[in-house]
Amino acid sequence: MRLLVLTDKRWPTNHPFLEEVLAGRLPRAGGNGERDWEVQFLFTATVGNLQGAGAPADLRAGATRPWHAASFRLAGIEPVRSTGVVNLVERYRCRRRVFERALAGIDTPDAVWVRNDPFLVMAARRRFGRRVPIVYQVSFFHFQVHAESASMLTRLLGGVLGRRTVQKALRICDHVAAISPAMADELVAGFGVERERVTPVPLAASPADAPADPDPRWDGVYIGTLQGNRQLETILGAWRRVTRERPASRLLVLGVSANRGDADRLRAVVDGLGLAESVEVRPPVPRPEVEGYLQDARIGISAIPPRSYFLVSSPTKLFEYMAAGIPVVASGEIPEQDWAVTESGGGVTCEFREDAIAEALLDLLSRPGEALEMGGRGRAWIREHRNWDLITRDVDGLLRSLVPEGNS
Repeated sequence: MRLLVLTDKRWPTNHPFLEEVLAGRLPRAGGNGERDWEVQFLFTATVGNLQGAGAPADLRAGATRPWHAASFRLAGIEPVRSTGVVNLVERYRCRRRVFERALAGIDTPDAVWVRNDPFLVMAARRRFGRRVPIVYQVSFFHFQVHAESASMLTRLLGGVLGRRTVQKALRICDHVAAISPAMADELVAGFGVERERVTPVPLAASPADAPADPDPRWDGVYIGTLQGNRQLETILGAWRRVTRERPASRLLVLGVSANRGDADRLRAVVDGLGLAESVEVRPPVPRPEVEGYLQDARIGISAIPPRSYFLVSSPTKLFEYMAAGIPVVASGEIPEQDWAVTESGGGVTCEFREDAIAEALLDLLSRPGEALEMGGRGRAWIREHRNWDLITRDVDGLLRSLVPEGNS
């Protein structure tokens, strides 16, 4: 069977769900006489990120290449982003045009999976009509970010109109894959989506083959985006409190999809707090290398501010820490974190406050033996309850339930 994936991520991407599930495991998920999935992605790109990735010289719009166990087709080239509300409008217009042109040359698939972008749901529905089921994966409400803007025009176009666009996509899709149970509840209560049309499809991780290093290089590690809405100043402030009691403590901040401006801004904060000898901010590394960095740390920090769009999230970093076998300090305001840490016994939760985070870190650092046991429990829990094989099984079952009988 053929699955077409439309995503708001540009190529080349470094996204665990897209790579581990849709591109890696799903094409081999057929069993008991069921047909395997042939998965094709449509990506856009910019000239800049193609050059930065060292892409083949002949990679042009319409070109198809293998990607893990799937394939991707370059839908087209997007212009370099500018800033402000003009960019907000033009970005969506450009992406819609690029995908609509690309979809015109795509044979009808058995199902379509759309990640996040509501305009792509509409484009797929126009192209394939009602004969092809569409799953709309919602992991993040972009309009909530725009609604926080200082610009009234951005709040109107990105916030108000953005919400209406999401509502339309939710109405016309066949099923919604929510990033977490909390997101599923929000879609039902806040958007009126029927409960039977929503399935939580959270993030996961692959458990490490061996336990974490009992004598690691780093005392703490944070992995994730470095954008301002992550409020990493709070984590750095907490680490300054840690160093007052444990001066030799070292923190690694490992950016994921970080742009240079975010990393430079964060390094300036580190210097301003007098933490240059205690905190290292590193640029992104390929995802296969992440596990090695995590296993060389005592504690993984998943302190996330309780903003509306984070409250319904399924934080990748939390599960990657647990999979690496290191204990976590996680902000308990995020329901998915509070549940996972409580169920697994793989760490501790605290409020997203500088003093609370510091207290939790110092507590674990003072109990290294118990901390290692927590890390082991977290790794075992990932193996049994939240690994990519389990998520792939759920996605495969969902898609097969939507494909008309006889196709599968």
